[in-house]
Formats: sequence, structure tokens, C-alpha cells
Amino acid sequence: MLKEISQKLTMKKTLFTTQLENFFNAISQEYQEAIRQLELEKQTLQDSVAKLERDVENLVKIKKSYESSQELTENHHATYVQTIEKLEKENQILKEELEKLKSQTDTDESVDELKAQVKKLQGYLAKGISAYHDTIQRQKTEDLVKEINQTLKK
Repeated sequence: MLKEISQKLTMKKTLFTTQLENFFNAISQEYQEAIRQLELEKQTLQDSVAKLERDVENLVKIKKSYESSQELTENHHATYVQTIEKLEKENQILKEELEKLKSQTDTDESVDELKAQVKKLQGYLAKGISAYHDTIQRQKTEDLVKEINQTLKK
């Protein structure tokens, strides 16, 4: 009976050991599977982090480019505003000059009157010069006649 009990105990021991080994193998396998799963998740997270870092770098570059572009746009805007102000001033000056020119149409009439007077004076001068030439010619003729008379008297 002792042998039987011993055999039963040995069998139970073997069975228990086998079950215990199977249990440890199952736990080890689950543990290994969990480790692999965690490593895969870790790798996925690392890839995601690397992608996000690249995205952040790209966003920083885009932001800097945008800020630079915005700064240029603001500079252009300031230049355009200054140019518009200058053009408005020039436009105002030209409007004033145009008004002066419009008001000078009255003076144009007076200029025309002055031109007419100048022509009259030129006509008078022409007549005066003609008379002056006639007087000089007469005087030369008289002087010549006197000279001839004096020469003849001698």
C-alpha cells in the first residue's frame, strides 16, 4: 500500500510538476507576448514622436517664413502708404496749378490785349522809323545840295 501511495504521490507530483511547468510556460509566454506588445507600442510611439518632431520643425520653418513674408508685406504696405501720400500731395499741387491756369484765362485776355497794343506800338514805330528815314534822307539831300552849291560858288 505504501508503494501505491508512493506511486500515487509520485504521479501526483509529476502531474503537479507538469501542470506547474505548463502554468509557468503559459505565464512566460503571456509575459513574452506582453513584452513584444509593449515593444511594438514603444516603437510605434517612437515613430510617432519622430514624426511629430519633424512636423514641429516644419511648422517652425513655416512660421518663420510666414513672419518673414508678413514683415515684407508690412514693409511694402508702409512703402505703398508713403507713395500714396506723396501722390495725393502731388495731385493736390496739380489741382491747385490747374485752378491757377483756369484763373489765368482772364489774364490770357489781358495778354491778348497787351499783344494787340504791342502790335500797334510796332506799327507806330514802323511809321516813326519810316518818317525818321525820310527825315534823314531829306537832311542828307539838303546837305548834299548845300555842298554842291558851295562847290559851285567856289
